Order: sequence, then C-alpha cells, then structure tokens
Amino acid sequence: MAEIVSRWSDSRDRIHKKGEYAKAGIPHYLIVDFDEIGAVAVEHYALLGGERTYSRLAITHRDRDPCALNLSDPFTLRVEWRELEVAPRG
Repeated sequence: MAEIVSRWSDSRDRIHKKGEYAKAGIPHYLIVDFDEIGAVAVEHYALLGGERTYSRLAITHRDRDPCALNLSDPFTLRVEWRELEVAPRG
C-alpha cells in the first residue's frame, strides 16, 4: 500500500490509515511526500514477526539518497527519484 501525502491528508495517512492497514494485515506501507518538483521523501514501513503495528524499515530523501525506493521483499523494485518527478527542475 502506498499513500501520497498532502497537507490535507497528513495526519489521516500517517496515523489513522496506517493503523487501519496494519490491523488489516497489509504487510508493507509506503508514505510518499511530494513538493512542486516531485517526491521528496519515501517512508517504508512493514509488519514484522506477526505484529499488527508497523515498524519503519527505511526513509529516503531526494537530496540525500541515490534512489527513492529499493525493495527486495516482498518483490524486487527499484524506483529512481526522476521517475517520481511531476515538474522539471528549475
């Protein structure tokens, strides 16, 4: 599950939805923050050891990390920051 956070949905996505998805047993949860250029940060959470609350596995930042997302579980997926741009850099 992935949520694109906006200023109107921030607490709903970070608290309420995250808790509901964990209770439903969805194994991975991503929260993606955007600005006018594109994705700024990606937070990766997972249910570990049969728990019903998420543990944060990673957080990546556009200005710090080489790629936005690099998963090997539950499947292999690599997402580059440029793939998450919504407008050209100025």
